[in-house]
Amino acid sequence: MESVKAGASDNTGAFLLQVFKGPVGKTNMLQFTKKAGPDTITHLSKEPASDNYTFMLAPVPMKITKKVRKKCPQYEYDDKDNKRVFALRVPFAEIKQAGMSGSHSWHVKKIPYKKLGMGVTNVRGDITYDPKKESGDVQYQVNWVFGNVKPEIQIYYITDADIEPRDITNITQPKDILVGKKVKLEARVIPSADQGQEGTWEIPKDRVIKAFNATPEKGEVIPFGDQDKKTKQVEFFFVDGSRSGKEEKISYTATVGGKKIEGKTTLKVWEPSVQMDVQASPAVSIDVLTDKKKGTTSCRLYLGKVGQGVSGIKIKSKVRLPEQFSDQGHFLEYIQLIKEDILEYHDADHWHYGSDKWLLDTHYPYLGLVAEGEIEMDDLPGSDLGKLHKALHQYQTFQTFLMFRPKPHDANSTWVPLKLVEWDWCASAIRTKDYSLDKPVQPSDFNLVRPRPASPKKKDWTGPPEEYPQWTENVADKRSKNSVSDKDWQQRVSDWSKAHPKR
Repeated sequence: MESVKAGASDNTGAFLLQVFKGPVGKTNMLQFTKKAGPDTITHLSKEPASDNYTFMLAPVPMKITKKVRKKCPQYEYDDKDNKRVFALRVPFAEIKQAGMSGSHSWHVKKIPYKKLGMGVTNVRGDITYDPKKESGDVQYQVNWVFGNVKPEIQIYYITDADIEPRDITNITQPKDILVGKKVKLEARVIPSADQGQEGTWEIPKDRVIKAFNATPEKGEVIPFGDQDKKTKQVEFFFVDGSRSGKEEKISYTATVGGKKIEGKTTLKVWEPSVQMDVQASPAVSIDVLTDKKKGTTSCRLYLGKVGQGVSGIKIKSKVRLPEQFSDQGHFLEYIQLIKEDILEYHDADHWHYGSDKWLLDTHYPYLGLVAEGEIEMDDLPGSDLGKLHKALHQYQTFQTFLMFRPKPHDANSTWVPLKLVEWDWCASAIRTKDYSLDKPVQPSDFNLVRPRPASPKKKDWTGPPEEYPQWTENVADKRSKNSVSDKDWQQRVSDWSKAHPKR
């Protein structure tokens, strides 16, 4: 049992709020009121069994004037009846202790009404007020006010797993949040905000988003904007935390009675620790390669050296969740973006293709890989050399993101970048032998000129949200060639060499 003095008003004396928690709350209540008679026990034994919290209000002496079951009973003072106690039964509720005022609401999902409810009654249960009896989802709210109320703002944390929101206003121990997990908050203004002066949230929008949507055709962040701050209930995802937890201050400000008031809370945002190993081949090669998936063989200019260590670039990642989230499942994936600058001298034609904006590198997620705990990718970028090729000048640059998402894969979670690897490579292949129609293209037909293998740089991804992997096109759909005149060809090659020098 917990008790709190509610203070005194001008003409009604003192109030006492008694909170009896758990299944034994009824017995404790009866002991407190000294009314545990046989007839009372018999009456209570007929009520449905439930894990009830009981909110006790012990007012100054009063008596009941009449029984009214369809609306709340009316009361008047009676100096002789000084032991009557009224109870507000609140199923499955954790009631916030308060002084002169308070507010509490809770949600019940699809449970028959007869098994729970809210009512005003004396301890014998013979005076009752119940709301309309309906089955299914029910939202209850109770407000109490004694005398003049000091305005306040309460901030609640809402999840689907909780039957009711949790009050996190001015908490001394910050609420732990995992990046990528939805945060849903509600602000309650007591008694209420002035008309036209509804509140505004203060949330670090450079570290939160509303959503991240990704397909092979488009990747887009939905930002958390100024307009989103003006609703009482907000939803967002933190996209940056730390291995030791990063404290984020959240507040809600409104105007009550012409004065601004503020409610505050603190969230502690965590992210997994990451072990990432990046290996890049020190070579650029021209070889005859077989694509086992496609069942084709071709001569290629590519990053790497097949059969000698790492074929191109390999990125292996392993994550470990913070201790308080260690029992929660998660997903891992890679997203790879690409920019290209490629020149081809193809028989009598000169071509250029590429993009100076980030495109998705063919697959989402990259190579179709989704894993948990550990994930590994191996890339072998390059281009085919055909019989008609006289020259190929190729430059490609990449951003490879390690993405993390808490389970389940639904509206309550989103993908968040943890690490970013930036890397590029370039080389030229110049034909030195005429092609033969009756022979396949050989590596010896070309000279490898100015090769520059990759020197990858990995770093923690810390935002802001606009630095998310985003794209509006897929490189597989963008590789259309633009004709270059013979007159401009040499200038194009010279400009390409200056733009992509050998280190």
